[in-house]
Amino acid sequence: LQASGFNPSLRAVARMTGTSHNFVAKIMDWESRGRSILERPRGGAIRVGLEEWEREYLAFLVLSGTCYNDEDYWMRLVVDLHCDACLQTVRNALNVMKATVRKTNKEPVDKYNADNTVRLAEFVEEVCDVPRARLRFYDQTGICYKDILAGKRRQFQGLPNNEYVASDFRSGVHYSTFGLTSIRPEQPPLLFKIYEATSENGQCVDEHLDFFQSTLAGGHLRANYDVVVRDNWAAHTGEFGQMLDDLLQDQFGIAVVPLPSRYAALNPIEFLWNTSKARTRRLRAMLGIIETDSTPLLFAHAMSSITHKNVANTYAHCGYQIEDGALRSLAAAGLL
Repeated sequence: LQASGFNPSLRAVARMTGTSHNFVAKIMDWESRGRSILERPRGGAIRVGLEEWEREYLAFLVLSGTCYNDEDYWMRLVVDLHCDACLQTVRNALNVMKATVRKTNKEPVDKYNADNTVRLAEFVEEVCDVPRARLRFYDQTGICYKDILAGKRRQFQGLPNNEYVASDFRSGVHYSTFGLTSIRPEQPPLLFKIYEATSENGQCVDEHLDFFQSTLAGGHLRANYDVVVRDNWAAHTGEFGQMLDDLLQDQFGIAVVPLPSRYAALNPIEFLWNTSKARTRRLRAMLGIIETDSTPLLFAHAMSSITHKNVANTYAHCGYQIEDGALRSLAAAGLL
């Protein structure tokens, strides 16, 4: 097919030949390294594991931190050891290594303990009858240049995070971002503020207070009406967190409901952070921007692209079914 100038997709080849997509991918992987399918072992068998010395060299590469992703590990084996294993075989070996390397200085935390189960029941009781238009989910996230690079390095738990190959393009300046969601048509779907932080996920008390004060002053948070849901991060439950809760509850009548510990899946804004960072990575790659100081501008553009429909979908995904009246309001405003 390639010799005739026809370049179909793997799935198209699988349909035409009556084979599986994975089988075609393995053959193409073999051909991409300059070897004919006729040179494969008798019977057409493809290796399903690495030899002992290959596994030892792979472990050395993991510890050295010189490889960026799975393809780099595979190419090092091919070039250095003349290994004829396919990429998927190397990935399987890496997955086995990742499963065996564990942290030993940290005990696992059980989010299903008795106290947290009680807190989950209380949270469900507190928010189940609250109209979804009144629910405002609040959270903070951090971002730096390494977060918007296309692709992620394979990380092994228990080993230090490796620096990126290009030293000029390391993490750069860290930025913290606050966010507040809304599904009301007259409100922005994701209200946010970005500021320069001293460390990853670093927080500043003054910036927090300024964010809520400006939100209240701008009419984006309704007193004696809205319910703010936040997580149980230490910065939110400590002295500063209590001060912020008192400000909202005592002075403005805004209820603050904490999420149960380790239940981030109940906070829709977590999914909006993921969407925004993914859009930031795509935008950076599309524009070819390499300046590290472009991070806040790109991230702000991505968060500004979040729509009411995105927020409504994350609400529903997290179990907060939106009432028909609220959906009709969004549809009437052309936001769905």
